[in-house]
Amino acid sequence: MGNKTHQEWQSDWAEIALTQSVYPVLWLSPEARIIRFNHALETILGYDSDTLQSLTLFDVNEELTKKIWKGYWAKLLNEKTLLIESQLDTKNGQVIQVELSLILIEASTFNLCCMMVREISNHSDSKTKLEEANLLLEMIVKERSESSKMAVEAMKTRQLAFEKLQKLERRNQLILDSAGEGIYGLNKQGHTTFANHAAVKMIGWKLEDLIGKSQHEILHHSRLDGSHYEVTECPIYAAINDGKIHRVDNEVFWRKDGSCFPVEYVSTPIKDENGELLGAVVVFKDITQRKKAEQVLKETNTNLQKALAEVEQLKTQLEAENKYLQQEIKLTHNFEEIISDSKNFKKVLSQVEQVATTDATVLILGE
Repeated sequence: MGNKTHQEWQSDWAEIALTQSVYPVLWLSPEARIIRFNHALETILGYDSDTLQSLTLFDVNEELTKKIWKGYWAKLLNEKTLLIESQLDTKNGQVIQVELSLILIEASTFNLCCMMVREISNHSDSKTKLEEANLLLEMIVKERSESSKMAVEAMKTRQLAFEKLQKLERRNQLILDSAGEGIYGLNKQGHTTFANHAAVKMIGWKLEDLIGKSQHEILHHSRLDGSHYEVTECPIYAAINDGKIHRVDNEVFWRKDGSCFPVEYVSTPIKDENGELLGAVVVFKDITQRKKAEQVLKETNTNLQKALAEVEQLKTQLEAENKYLQQEIKLTHNFEEIISDSKNFKKVLSQVEQVATTDATVLILGE
């Protein structure tokens, strides 16, 4: 500590003075957004630190309009300092009459305003104390302006990056949730990293029950015959181990309520820019209706085969009957002058017919 320069000692003292000051101090952007503040401001307004970082001066001053603030800012740019009487609204709805001391902080690319707040509801504060406080504030601003500029720039950069990331995440989530197929992600350990709305709905689990848990143990998928997969044999986990895409259409997934449904799924490995495996993304579809349609088609084909066999049998039977009728007709035609109802006699005529076309002599015996 003894090796610190005079400037470093001044900077440390200025920081301590800012944080320990009984006077509320805040930093504002040209749009009146609250960028930085001390504990005294949190105390007087009743807001916590996280809430204050998301507010503007308009949120804590109901009478202040954008038009009025624009006028203040124009005057501040011209005069560098500004003293105004106004009011602040606390979290619980109380209105505090205050005197605001504004000091312009100029930089090459942006300007900020450092504001000190003095409550004037109680007029016991003396003018001397106010002047001392203003001097203190000016010194704090002077010692900390450069570092504050860098901090503000870094804060802006982080804020922009964070907002872009949030926007990207929201857009990706909308895309995932609009998909009809179930989609979930796994890390290298097989734990769920995300799941879309369709996946959660199909398997009947809540999202918070899945995130960070072993998907294999929770989802409990199995072969079509119900036999269970070991983790080492699971095609979904295989994508994490061998880095290849695995497609399956003969398994079932089990819901939280103990019921199951047939699925087809694709497990695709996810790699970083260096080719290292990070996990997998699984896209699955409930194919219950398809399986029902396949079963109906199978039963229809079976019934059709039976019908064709019956038709073939009838065809054979009809051909035999037709042949018999043709013989009957022929007998009747060739022996129309012989009248008899005897079966035995008709049998004799049939035998005669077989040799009638030959030159052989036939002897018929009997009564």
